[in-house]
Amino acid sequence: MEKAPLFTAAQCQAQIARLAVQILEANYGQPALYLLGIEGQGAALAQMLADEINKREPAKVSVGIIKLPKHAGTLPQVQLHGLATELLPGSAVVLIDDVLNTGQTLAYAFTWLMGHSPAIVQVGVLVGRDHRRYPIAPDFVGHRVSTTLEAHIEVVLGQGVYLV
Repeated sequence: MEKAPLFTAAQCQAQIARLAVQILEANYGQPALYLLGIEGQGAALAQMLADEINKREPAKVSVGIIKLPKHAGTLPQVQLHGLATELLPGSAVVLIDDVLNTGQTLAYAFTWLMGHSPAIVQVGVLVGRDHRRYPIAPDFVGHRVSTTLEAHIEVVLGQGVYLV
């Protein structure tokens, strides 16, 4: 199947820099900020955002990776890597994923996260779509894309965003 480019690598990098500034501004005054990326492209995006934030405010942000099956039929087992769960209570957390489509993956991550009592939870995505089936709304969106239900958005960080 042919890939149709939606955004170039340069456009994505510009959006990542913009998202980093928005996240930093929205969390001004927070003693610590945790970006929890969904395993895969979400985790890579979280690290890229952290690098951008740390250019502006060193040591402000830490990154963790949330591992969960993305297509589970029931509430999946969630694991956090790279960050101790003891740091989460009372903290500012931003869940990060590459694409928000139905919201299922982020809803599962959010449900798990609420068991750790963060002070604030926000959601950041590089690409937002309008096919949500779960009540997850992103606070930070790089690009909004309207597509059909059958369309697939592929994010290849460092290369671009494609409609497949």
